[in-house]
Amino acid sequence: MRYVLYFLVFVTIVSAGSCKKETTDWVWCADCQQEAILGDYAGLANHLRFTDSIHFIQKDNQEVILKLSASGSGLTAFTSVVNLFSSSISGTYTDGYYLQFAGNKQTFTSTIWKKENQIKLVGTVKKTDSEGEILEVLDFEVIRVE
Repeated sequence: MRYVLYFLVFVTIVSAGSCKKETTDWVWCADCQQEAILGDYAGLANHLRFTDSIHFIQKDNQEVILKLSASGSGLTAFTSVVNLFSSSISGTYTDGYYLQFAGNKQTFTSTIWKKENQIKLVGTVKKTDSEGEILEVLDFEVIRVE
């Protein structure tokens, strides 16, 4: 009887010690204000550059920086991969979970995610020629640098 009691106490202690802490997942930041998403971001990106209508050069897992700053009544998104890609585009933000800016021969789209006090952007920057054909695409996932 005593061994059974020891066994039950042992199993209870081991199982209590192995419980994992509940972690929060990333969720859409549907209630983020503009001030909450401003700042510098860093992460990885995949870059695709078309050499003609069929052929392209692809470079994966490139370090990317992204800066969101206030400009007038809107935002400016500056995105850069050193010696490979650079884009600066402005637009307005409507306090939702989605950013979408269209400019002269380029577009910037991104979803805004939050996890506790962290902000993450997942999106795409596309550059086109004067006829609307895609020249370059940068798919990125960045987290705001605190």
